[in-house]
Amino acid sequence: MGTILKNSEWESRTEVKKGNVGESCVKKFLEEKGFVCYQPTTENAHAFDMLAIKNKQTAIIAEVKTKELMLKWKATGFPQRNFLEYKRFYEKYGIKIFIFFVDHVQGTIYGNWLMECLEKPFEAEGKTFPCVQETWNPPTRLYHFNSMKIIARLTEEQKQKLKLFTQRKYADRKD
Repeated sequence: MGTILKNSEWESRTEVKKGNVGESCVKKFLEEKGFVCYQPTTENAHAFDMLAIKNKQTAIIAEVKTKELMLKWKATGFPQRNFLEYKRFYEKYGIKIFIFFVDHVQGTIYGNWLMECLEKPFEAEGKTFPCVQETWNPPTRLYHFNSMKIIARLTEEQKQKLKLFTQRKYADRKD
């Protein structure tokens, strides 16, 4: 069993700070589109990042991944265990889940509906997506960029904030 971090320890982690910036970008976007966003306030692990409701009639789950495209494929993803949690939640409650990827290298927020779009097989780069990289730690479910849509452009200020918390090196990357 892993070490349980106190809230202050968790919040001080670089990846958490970066994720908070990404969530803020998505929240701003959704609010500009007329959604009211609700985010967890408890210190415990939560099922999703945001519940967004529009006109008191439409509810969606907004899950935010603040990360860049991979270098090997034009793809990105998240741990397979997270996918299984989202899938169970979707099947139990029927609330649509939109996965937002906030990517300062691309300068955009992109994504799509998880079960309705991202889970449809998509052929690209000689591979079928989604795919699970079982040998990675943790095993990771990947989605190709071309199965997503660009949602919004990041401002220069947002890109710079995200860049402060980026731990990957892109000096040799050719975008």
